[in-house]
Amino acid sequence: VDSGETGGLLILSRDPTTHVLAFTFVTKARTVDRISQFMAGAAQSLAQADLLAQAGIPAQTQQLLATPPAYTTQLPNGQPPSGTTESFVNQLAAGFVLSIMLFIAIIVYGQWVALSVAEEKSSRVMEVILGAASPFELLAGKVAGVGGLALTQYVIILIPALVGILFQGQIAALVFGGPAGSIALPAGLSPGLLLAFGVIFVLGFSFYSVIYAGVASLISRTEDMQQIVAPMSLIAAAGYLVAIYSTTGLIAPDSKLVTVMTYVPFWSPVLVLTRLGAGDIDPIQAVIALVILAVAVPVALWFAARLYSAGVLLYGQRPGLRLMLRALRGT
Repeated sequence: VDSGETGGLLILSRDPTTHVLAFTFVTKARTVDRISQFMAGAAQSLAQADLLAQAGIPAQTQQLLATPPAYTTQLPNGQPPSGTTESFVNQLAAGFVLSIMLFIAIIVYGQWVALSVAEEKSSRVMEVILGAASPFELLAGKVAGVGGLALTQYVIILIPALVGILFQGQIAALVFGGPAGSIALPAGLSPGLLLAFGVIFVLGFSFYSVIYAGVASLISRTEDMQQIVAPMSLIAAAGYLVAIYSTTGLIAPDSKLVTVMTYVPFWSPVLVLTRLGAGDIDPIQAVIALVILAVAVPVALWFAARLYSAGVLLYGQRPGLRLMLRALRGT
């Protein structure tokens, strides 16, 4: 060992009192090296086999003890469960990826809308525009225009990524040669999940964009924007964290907290999407949550329009909850 001709020397001894094997491994390898870890595991296996042999258990029985038992799962009606572990993991991962995309779009592009409103107010362009259109029309146009621009940029980024995923076999064959693979959606992505993602994406983004635009009308300087939009970002993040914890088992998927938050428009976009990917929500519950979200969009637009119409006259005041309530009351 010292000359390097061998990687190590395993010395066996036996405790005279307990008759248990003891091992000393002489080596230059570190404790974290693979050979040291392998010898530690081998020593444990040898010690267990020696104890079983001293107890009179034959070698054949010892092999059976190391053999895993037959284990299957079935539904209460005796039928095997649908799907496999691999398909469930793929579907869960797909739901996570789509929910992350939605969360990023809400946070990043929602602040685009807020920044546009804050710039118009700081330059006093808002006061001129309000003379030609109602606050409701102006706010809806702002969300549709800036939000449409943001979503266009998002789609421009996503389309090449999706094309690269779908045609990766053909691209690899063109670059490296060989037969081209078949075109198919990535594992876990189904047409139904993609359709649900499209609907949830539009409704969730519209809801948050309207609120971002409304609260941004209360600030007089663009430097104050983070102070007013930070609570909205934290609310969205809370729904995202609960969605992750519920699908990974840290929170029970059928708990009252998850069930109630699924129907609240502030959290339903991410929760419904993630729970659909994990299979933790019935289609009827998902439809009900989306209907509530769809109704909440024009309601949020009405409240945001009141903030918008009152906020145009509020300059030099500290943004906060009290100012928001004053704007809603029109005082």
